[in-house]
Amino acid sequence: MRNAVGGAAFDYNAAAEWINPYPVKSSAPEAVEEGEESWKPAFAIPKPNRPNEPLDAKRARLVWASRKRGILETDLLLSTFVSDSARLADMSPAQLDEYDALLEENDWDIYYWCTGAKHAPKRIREMSIFPALVEHCKNKGKQIRRMPDVGVMSSGIPPVSSD
Repeated sequence: MRNAVGGAAFDYNAAAEWINPYPVKSSAPEAVEEGEESWKPAFAIPKPNRPNEPLDAKRARLVWASRKRGILETDLLLSTFVSDSARLADMSPAQLDEYDALLEENDWDIYYWCTGAKHAPKRIREMSIFPALVEHCKNKGKQIRRMPDVGVMSSGIPPVSSD
């Protein structure tokens, strides 16, 4: 059935399910673990390479990236996670790298993995920071959480000077 607008993106099959007008199939079939993606993107956006980034600058960037994600739910979970008890300031360089890699993931995926709505892929479950993030998201203390003020977000991290 064709929509009145009439385009491939608006095509539906008889069961009223959306038909992807741009299907992408991987060239080699692989076994897919539970929680792993079963599709391959048509192209990959290269991850930024910051080999000489100072730790203070990295922490400041991660604080900002935790707050400005794209969806409010993930913003709230990640920004309160890094602002709780100077957690980001206590992370080792390896843990900062893991957290940086986590922030490169899709917002909804992060939200679903952290809240347990979806099974996280093995590469995410193996991150040393992931269990702490999941516990934070469970909010067992039933705290009322709100977005931390930008000045409070630094978690004891001194501001990066522009000099």
